[in-house]
Amino acid sequence: FLLGATNEVVEAAQYALQQRYPNISFAHHHGYIDLEDETVVKRIELFKPDYIFVGMGFPKQEEWIMTHENQFESTVMMGVGGSLEVFAGAKKRAPYIFRKLNIEWIYRALIDWK
Repeated sequence: FLLGATNEVVEAAQYALQQRYPNISFAHHHGYIDLEDETVVKRIELFKPDYIFVGMGFPKQEEWIMTHENQFESTVMMGVGGSLEVFAGAKKRAPYIFRKLNIEWIYRALIDWK
């Protein structure tokens, strides 16, 4: 399950991932939600995901994961920051040297500074 970004971005990310991994079922919801929104939680529960990738940025994605960790005990939840934008093609990955040194997050912090 992909949770985060704008609806347009998360739809494009789902489409790209579905093309790359055709044997895996994906579902999504945009990330502009209240952390306590049970409508989204119920939708995720109905999908019964093995993984929930939360791309809402720090600290919102970590707060959402911590708030709902007991509802998805057998599901792996991971904060993925701006990865949904990368999968959707809306943003490029960091230059190779940042990736090689495992400091892509520094590049993101500099480029996406708000």
